[in-house]
Amino acid sequence: MSEWSNSPPYRPPPEGPGCLFVVMILGGIILLLPGLCAMLFAFSNSQVAGPRFLLVIISIISIGGAVALIWGAFRRARSTRR
Repeated sequence: MSEWSNSPPYRPPPEGPGCLFVVMILGGIILLLPGLCAMLFAFSNSQVAGPRFLLVIISIISIGGAVALIWGAFRRARSTRR
């Protein structure tokens, strides 16, 4: 018998979250910043009263998308570690 037959089978190294994790986090942060700025502008004491509702809706959608993207990145990274 050779010495190779006693060694354990080859196991590939565990995969990390990869660059998709970083891209999803950066995309979430990029979406989060305009949403927060629109929310701050909508609730500031500006004289623009008409489009405030539209700004609030746009900012809520943008913030929701950013949170979902960041949450999905962490969930995907956690599932690949198992």
